[in-house]
Amino acid sequence: MAGWSSLKVDILKVIENFVEMYPYTPAECVVIEAIANCLDAKANGIDVSIFSDAEGRKIFNVVDNGKGMNKEEFEENYHALSISSKIKGEGIGFAGVGSKLYLVFLAAGESIVTETRSENFHAASEITIIGNEPKWSYIDRRT
Repeated sequence: MAGWSSLKVDILKVIENFVEMYPYTPAECVVIEAIANCLDAKANGIDVSIFSDAEGRKIFNVVDNGKGMNKEEFEENYHALSISSKIKGEGIGFAGVGSKLYLVFLAAGESIVTETRSENFHAASEITIIGNEPKWSYIDRRT
């Protein structure tokens, strides 16, 4: 009898399957999930902007005054697929998928930058695709 082997998972295909289940376009998915995350964080102020940076890249920027994430939520939940601290029936986002839906549409060199600030934690990260696999890293905070 052979030992146990891990299942092979094409994480980008899994995310693509989530996108296909969603009844909206990819751009609408990103906007809906971003706003849902703000509302789940109990924000009562949300600023959404789209602009081009100095290199001509389109930037979708969402800033809210919600409660932010603590270190564990940021590292263990936000940077995981389909893992969430949400309780069933609470919150409105696509639990544990959110911004990761957009990963399947990233061109080479593009990324998702997230910054969070809560009472006792402030950090930022970048998520990108390296070797056909989603990766994340802490980056310098912007504010």
